[in-house]
Amino acid sequence: MIKYTIIISSLFLSVLLLNVPATKAQVKMGYVDRQSILQKMPDFSAAKKKLQNFVEQKRKKITTEQNSFQKKLLQYRQRQDVMSDSAKKEENKRLKKLQTNISQDENQINKEIQNKRQALIGPLLQKINNAINKVAKEQNLTYVIDDKGFMSNEPFILYTSKKAKQKYNINKLVLKNLGIQ
Repeated sequence: MIKYTIIISSLFLSVLLLNVPATKAQVKMGYVDRQSILQKMPDFSAAKKKLQNFVEQKRKKITTEQNSFQKKLLQYRQRQDVMSDSAKKEENKRLKKLQTNISQDENQINKEIQNKRQALIGPLLQKINNAINKVAKEQNLTYVIDDKGFMSNEPFILYTSKKAKQKYNINKLVLKNLGIQ
């Protein structure tokens, strides 16, 4: 008897659930171009300049090391015909070690540049994201899409009509929220 009650209850519940009309949730989307917003931020110019100076300084260091290596390599090639086999072997070993050190320095410098970029630009991106979140909540948006992609030229969407871009673009609201006119 309990089995039949459970089965009948389950069927009744299923029929009820199938007959409940589905509520239509309205999806509201906004489009944003974070790269253009970042470029309009007053703090971005200073951060960009600091980053460029940092990169230039680091690149000079690597260029100096590479030029020094090239000179030593040229000197070695000019003298190798008169060098003993053991001297050649030692010089090759020293040059390979120098080349490895330069390669490691290049990798380290690239990491330092990435860290510096994150330290300088990261807080600005956080401000942009906070402003986007605030505008999205104020406008009751379901999604906000960066249709240009960020720090790359690959869009996140394949197609957006010009009308939709104009209608749903929230760049001006985000800029206003950041205090940028």
